[in-house]
Amino acid sequence: MPSQSPDKNSKKKKKPSRKQSQSYLKYSGMAFEMALIMGLFTFGGSKLDEKYQLSNNYFTVLGAILGTVGALTFVLKDFIFKKEE
Repeated sequence: MPSQSPDKNSKKKKKPSRKQSQSYLKYSGMAFEMALIMGLFTFGGSKLDEKYQLSNNYFTVLGAILGTVGALTFVLKDFIFKKEE
């Protein structure tokens, strides 16, 4: 007669804790904030290029670079200076 040992797949999966869920939502929200910051700076740069009718897209490139630096600064600031919860 085969022994009736519990199957590994039949074990219930642990539900993520509330802290893990909040952390997941926090960091996924950061990705959207980063995309928004970079997009706004790039959009602003393209509008400046249209206004001054430049042959090359200098302001668009500058806006993209500044947006990336700003978004990374925003995110790294949160990692370095974590608020006690």
